[in-house]
Amino acid sequence: IWHYLRANRMMVSVRTRDSLDELKSETIHLIDSIVAAAARSDFPPHESQLCDWCEFYSICPAKRHPYATATLGPEEFSTDRGVQLADQYVAAARAKTQAEDVLVRARQEVLDFAKANNLTRLQGHGATVGITRRTELALPNQDDPNRTILESLVRASGQWEKVSELSRSKLPKAIQGDLFDPNTRGQIASLLTSHPIEIVRERKLAREEFDDGPDV
Repeated sequence: IWHYLRANRMMVSVRTRDSLDELKSETIHLIDSIVAAAARSDFPPHESQLCDWCEFYSICPAKRHPYATATLGPEEFSTDRGVQLADQYVAAARAKTQAEDVLVRARQEVLDFAKANNLTRLQGHGATVGITRRTELALPNQDDPNRTILESLVRASGQWEKVSELSRSKLPKAIQGDLFDPNTRGQIASLLTSHPIEIVRERKLAREEFDDGPDV
């Protein structure tokens, strides 16, 4: 029975003998699991809101270091090896994120510049950036009704195994050859969709392949 004095309410929960036996069994199983995990030194922490009421920060793998450094002065805190490693990792992770953002923007600017000037390669200091554009044919998704039609066409042609059960790379190539008869080839092609592919690759040049620009 729970008495909620502020709301002047009482809640009653009833347990049957079977429910008590089930609770006892679950509790014993949990205890056995904890003992076995501790014996294997395999007892990972599980952080949750309940951590605020925990009295074992000093031995918890997730809380021990924050707990130990909470009372350090500024100088001691900065010289702690764990703090230094955490700062180093965070700085590297943030730099990586920033670099990835810069790379995404640079890639798009390269594509836009190359397209506007009808170029497929840009010259840099000691490296070039190549741009490849092509169109690829894609198969319908598994949940697309056209997928079923496509599978039926390929199976009926007797070429199912030769295209690796509708391989997304082999089937588009196969319809460009003579694997299928013209009518089947045309029907298959009508079920595929084309989408553009843009690839940007940088290539470092050997020393003899470049100079550093005009001499000053």
